[in-house]
Amino acid sequence: MRLGTALIARWSRDLCDSMFIKRRRREYNLITSAVMSVVPSDLIGKLRVIEYGCGLGVGAQSLGQLGDLVVTDIYKDPLLNLPPGVEFRIADIHQTDFKDDEFDVLVSNQVLEYLDVKKAFQEMKRMGKENAYYVFSVPTATWLVLSIPGQIFKKFENMYTKIKRRFRKVSERALNEPNRFSVVKTKHGSNRWLSKFAIRGHGYQPGFFKCLKSWRVGNWEKMLLSNGFVIVRKTGLLAYGSSNLPIIPTNRFLAKLGLSASYLFICKKSTQ
Repeated sequence: MRLGTALIARWSRDLCDSMFIKRRRREYNLITSAVMSVVPSDLIGKLRVIEYGCGLGVGAQSLGQLGDLVVTDIYKDPLLNLPPGVEFRIADIHQTDFKDDEFDVLVSNQVLEYLDVKKAFQEMKRMGKENAYYVFSVPTATWLVLSIPGQIFKKFENMYTKIKRRFRKVSERALNEPNRFSVVKTKHGSNRWLSKFAIRGHGYQPGFFKCLKSWRVGNWEKMLLSNGFVIVRKTGLLAYGSSNLPIIPTNRFLAKLGLSASYLFICKKSTQ
């Protein structure tokens, strides 16, 4: 029984991972196509490109079509898989050792929400050439709402695992001390338990409602404009729910109707 439960849990994790990678790959294809639509056609394949927060390197194959690609992250994932010719460096976008005016295109996919944007933008602008393109794919309030079922599912899954472990410890203690069976009590009150079921935000916005407000597309746009960028293209990418419990399939149709879980901004530095 225990082996069967473990196999089901492993299958569930693998399925979630597979869905996540396929969705990200599709997102990167859309991002690359959007960049190609604004960059002069004679420069495609000749650009110096950097992606920060590359994770598993899912986007390298697609972004590599733009030219010479460098991908970075704050650590090297053991499952990192890059095509030939793509360089990886460990780097924190808040402070890097890249040269001034080095890159034509700077890309992030679902990373901006984790950054100190003022510091990160300052470093990006230093690294970017005068006419560089800054490509930001960001999560939206729609995604946060669609993530609620997945959050609840994950909380119950974690609770079940903890109860199972605690029950096992109590049972072992009862066997070792049959005359001193005791119930394990929590150190915290009911408020602590209620907080475990609270719906969370994401990234640097752990509060759900504050995150919901910040991730509206209009607020993302205001944030970019106020930090010295000019938006040359903006578009919804994909609609999808949480990988833990997706309530809608990944699709482009709803994104085109305005219900996008990820949104793309392609920007340039403001000349003012």
